[in-house]
Amino acid sequence: ELQAAHCDVAAAKAALYPSLLISGYGGYQAFSPALLFRSPQSLAYGLIGSMSSPILNRRPLKADVQVHTARQEQALYHYQKTVLEAYYEVENYLAEYLTIKQ
Repeated sequence: ELQAAHCDVAAAKAALYPSLLISGYGGYQAFSPALLFRSPQSLAYGLIGSMSSPILNRRPLKADVQVHTARQEQALYHYQKTVLEAYYEVENYLAEYLTIKQ
């Protein structure tokens, strides 16, 4: 859980940066039907959309990073609690064993 939470934080931080994706569509997308089959304009819309999305959605992406960071801390505390419980369990069984042996 701790490792997965760490990876979630890394992915959320990576989403803050613009990305260039290779996808399966041919590139003909446009907001205006007149520009739909004009190659440079149509291709530019897809490229600009993926590049500007992190800039326009900055606040929600930062909030997502904070949420995943909090979940990572929660996973760390859960891990520490589990380790301490295991330690105390072994310590108690060892003390019980020594008492019975005496």
